[in-house]
Amino acid sequence: MTEHTSTSGFDPHTPAVYRVYQGLSSDGKDAFAADREVAAQLTVLIPAVRQAARANLAFLEAAVRAASQRGVRQFLDLGAGLPRPDRNLHDVARTIEEDIRFVYLDHEKAVITHWQGLLYGEHGAGLAAVLGDALHPDEALALSQACGLIDPAQPTGLIMGALAHFWDDGTAAKTITSYMEALTAGSMLIFSHATSDGHDPEQIAAAKDIYPVDVHPRTAAQIQRLLTDPGPHGPGLELLNPGLVSVHAWPKPPEEGVPPGPPAGLAAVGVKP
Repeated sequence: MTEHTSTSGFDPHTPAVYRVYQGLSSDGKDAFAADREVAAQLTVLIPAVRQAARANLAFLEAAVRAASQRGVRQFLDLGAGLPRPDRNLHDVARTIEEDIRFVYLDHEKAVITHWQGLLYGEHGAGLAAVLGDALHPDEALALSQACGLIDPAQPTGLIMGALAHFWDDGTAAKTITSYMEALTAGSMLIFSHATSDGHDPEQIAAAKDIYPVDVHPRTAAQIQRLLTDPGPHGPGLELLNPGLVSVHAWPKPPEEGVPPGPPAGLAAVGVKP
């Protein structure tokens, strides 16, 4: 959720992706005025973006729960973003199996400091937060394995929540494919992505100008190819039902229904055959 432009120092006057996202998806308690201003401007341009950010959290929880129920016992969350004060993804997974292991990876030192402060007080082992760049799969996987928590011989739940839209087309395809090639069969990719489908191109362009880093919303067809194109140019994943859908509608629409209008984000869970 926070990749990819690393910051060399803390500056409350410069918007940061991880704080803007928190401002959109929750109470934004760690956001500063510059971050809140970006979040407000984005919401004016694309009203669905705030609902999508909050729905993304619910999707990630549902997908982690589904992967845990299918027997996945280790997870790597790339570009993890700031922890939530009440419930995080490892808490959700451990309602299924208390020994599930979780590694949170982010390139922002401030994010990892927050995670380490939280995990230091957690009961039980099997949790870690590491500083690393999701754009380098070999490095990220090595860091997760060095913690002693990710066994490369066992299926891994790889989480890319609202992450790949920070990468251009070639980088996104190469990076996703590299991760899935390195993981064993039965591994799962939990994936959400900003979409341009149904939105005014001028509004999309204006939103991209406001955002603190480059962002690449894609069509459903483009996102589908990132996930299911066969090798060597794609990971060739098999998507769980219901496939690639609005982030509000995985695994099924909520009882109150999906918000009207085009979604700001799409979501899917893929399995490596």
